[in-house]
Amino acid sequence: MSFMLDMEPGRTVSITEERESVLTYNYGESVLFPYFHPIYAPDGELVTDKIDGIEQDYKSGVCFSFGKVFDSNRNPLEFTKITDTIDQPPSNIEDVIEFTNSIIWESSELKLLQTTNITVYPLQDDVRIIDLSVEMSADSSDTLLFKNGLGLSYNAIEMDHKKVADSEGRIGEAEVNGKEADWATLGGITSDSAIGSAILPDNANGNAIFHSVDTYRGYLSAQYSSMTLNPDEVQSFDFRFLIYLGDLFTFDVQECYTQYKYMTKKN
Repeated sequence: MSFMLDMEPGRTVSITEERESVLTYNYGESVLFPYFHPIYAPDGELVTDKIDGIEQDYKSGVCFSFGKVFDSNRNPLEFTKITDTIDQPPSNIEDVIEFTNSIIWESSELKLLQTTNITVYPLQDDVRIIDLSVEMSADSSDTLLFKNGLGLSYNAIEMDHKKVADSEGRIGEAEVNGKEADWATLGGITSDSAIGSAILPDNANGNAIFHSVDTYRGYLSAQYSSMTLNPDEVQSFDFRFLIYLGDLFTFDVQECYTQYKYMTKKN
């Protein structure tokens, strides 16, 4: 099993496995928050792609963002991205492919540091696994408060018979939205394949609240209501993202979550 990596410095990191496209990671000045787009299912079907050329308010793919930020006096802070870089990884890796994205955000006299480590695993049993580990710290003497929009989101292409479900057995957009769960999955049919995607947050992140849209474009996110970042503190958020062949009745997301929990406990 062999990965290949191709970089367009300051713009994209593209990954292939056995010469088949896996995903492209978009970063740099052209985007606000870096994101994976497109992502391919195990059968080669695209599961994230541009929709009707709409880009200004809708980015397909997987993206970590941090929402609104306030200082200790509850004054809103506006951040500008100063640097957005990729650590240069080797171009040919046998087992997994791993790279790190480092971003510096600036607001007035303080800086926010965001480091994301991405690990892509070889395709196994028609499942693609991508792990994201995000660390955030601030060069500031003040305590920062993050509210609304902090977490991992996934925007999918249009699919037929799209449906969302979570670890609590809830099925459907109305049932899942705004509820806490260990994981949630969004699936549908494209061409002749049933394709699912799932967000599995690490328990150490805190209580994840899921939001979804299971019609038209398709959307799934795991968010956290708030986060406090103290001076000299590092906050971490870990997620596992799955793309798999199958539907709610043929693929066991809970088993994947159990394996992920076991792995994170060992580490």
